[in-house]
Amino acid sequence: MLFIKFLKTNWFIIGIALIVLAAFVRKNLRLAPTNSSDDRTETAPEKFTQKETDPKTTALLGWKPDGGDARFSEPDEATAMAFITRFGKVAVGEQSKFGIPASVLVASGLVNSFAGGRDLATGANNFFAMPCTPTWTGKTSTSNGKCFRRYDTAWDSFRDFSVAVSGQPDFLKMKKSVKNSPEKWLENLEQAGFSDVQNFSEEALKLVKKYRLQDLDK
Repeated sequence: MLFIKFLKTNWFIIGIALIVLAAFVRKNLRLAPTNSSDDRTETAPEKFTQKETDPKTTALLGWKPDGGDARFSEPDEATAMAFITRFGKVAVGEQSKFGIPASVLVASGLVNSFAGGRDLATGANNFFAMPCTPTWTGKTSTSNGKCFRRYDTAWDSFRDFSVAVSGQPDFLKMKKSVKNSPEKWLENLEQAGFSDVQNFSEEALKLVKKYRLQDLDK
């Protein structure tokens, strides 16, 4: 009898308490993790996408160690000197910022752009034949059925090349091991796939020696 009397007297308070308790239980059920197959299929693609777009896990540019299909023909002296005069100071500035020898930058640009005469250089300001990659979100241009990066200015091309080279996982180790040797630098760039030109390092080294490009490194 006392219990029934208690319920009659306090029915309102008891009702409120039951409503609060029910709401609390429902909230916890929503927050509790589940092991359903739906949850697994929702989280897996997110992890895959993050891995694919993370620059730290992106592979190198993708050209094979001995270059690609492009063949370089040594330019006449006047054309080569015009290129060196045009971009020498730019390369020195990039060396100061990134630690890549100016001689290596100029020689790479000379070979990859055919001394500025390649269609990628004249039509897309791409002086290093930088290809499109999964992480590239800038402008693009097509040459021989392949996708290449397109820049607003030649300077943008030099800067993107410097960023790409210095952004490689083993860049600091490479910079320390090769020191001031253009030959070793060029060989490493070729092995890493930074040119689509056949015999890239050999061709570039010829130009370094012929035009004394190491003088730019001082």
